Amino acid sequence: CLKRFTDDLRRLCRQPQPLAEVFPDEECAVRAELLLRGGDGTPYAGGFFHFSVARRQRLSAATALQHLGECTWDSSYRLENIIHDMQFRLDDQPLKHEPAPMRECEQSNQHYNDQIAYETLRIAVCSSWSSARCAPPPALHLSAARYFVDNFDAYLGRCHKLKKRLDGLPIRNVYNPGKETFEDTFEFAAVAKRLEKLLPKARADIEAADAAEN
Repeated sequence: CLKRFTDDLRRLCRQPQPLAEVFPDEECAVRAELLLRGGDGTPYAGGFFHFSVARRQRLSAATALQHLGECTWDSSYRLENIIHDMQFRLDDQPLKHEPAPMRECEQSNQHYNDQIAYETLRIAVCSSWSSARCAPPPALHLSAARYFVDNFDAYLGRCHKLKKRLDGLPIRNVYNPGKETFEDTFEFAAVAKRLEKLLPKARADIEAADAAEN
């Protein structure tokens, strides 16, 4: 099992999966950090989804696979399979992966996409990137910083586009259609300000890393 796990890690480092990066732990051969990014054309676009992976966490893997539609762990599974299954859920119609009562509400689909787009920008971009600055390994943070800077205009453009349609509107509880139990409202303008504050920090981190290499 150990050899298989390390072989998987080496293969993923040599042949990266689209929108996925693996960062092996330099001090522990059976641990790695996984960074997934949401694909364009989905409400998850540009989001940073960070997972810690360890060979010994078989129970956690089995539990996760149950959420992905599998009942038991199979020895044939490789890290590539798990990454693919996780990315499969980050598509342009996330509601279809939710329970039937939610899917039956036609109005929920667009609102759910809007809600995920909002939380992706607010949490999976702003908060996740800020957290990555303090989390090892440095290579993961640097990769996220470069992606953030390269795609900053797209992040900001998405905020301004969605702000016109949604800012100030309530975030409905799509998990319980008909009951407005959520008190939050869409605040894309506030998210845009957070993005603008993060940009100089990301650039500074990249410059510092580049200077250290030279």
